[in-house]
Amino acid sequence: MKKELILLAAILMALVSSCSKDDDEPTNKLVGTSWTAPDDIASFLYGDGCTTTVEFLTNTECQELEFYPRGFHEGTEVFEGTYTIKGDSVFWTANEHDWKGKISGSVIVTTMKTMSGGFRTYIKN
Repeated sequence: MKKELILLAAILMALVSSCSKDDDEPTNKLVGTSWTAPDDIASFLYGDGCTTTVEFLTNTECQELEFYPRGFHEGTEVFEGTYTIKGDSVFWTANEHDWKGKISGSVIVTTMKTMSGGFRTYIKN
């Protein structure tokens, strides 16, 4: 009987220790991902091929990369930022701008208008 109680106690301890608080918290699906959108306004000003990429680094930190393939602005500018997720919406601040987008599969559709009248859409890399 004593051996059975010790075995039962060991099993219960193993079960309790495997159920940590981290298992109960939802996983942030954006951490470690990057999303790129064509930047039609920058392309109009600096030439075709300009893009903006958002990289979600941690649960709250992101960075925005603005890429200019040619001209006096050639290269990539990096801006540190922060973000939050609420349901299927993501809100981020970078480069002194606030952005809002709705996540749907492998795209984020923002509220930022494009020159053609649509909305800036980021595609998961």
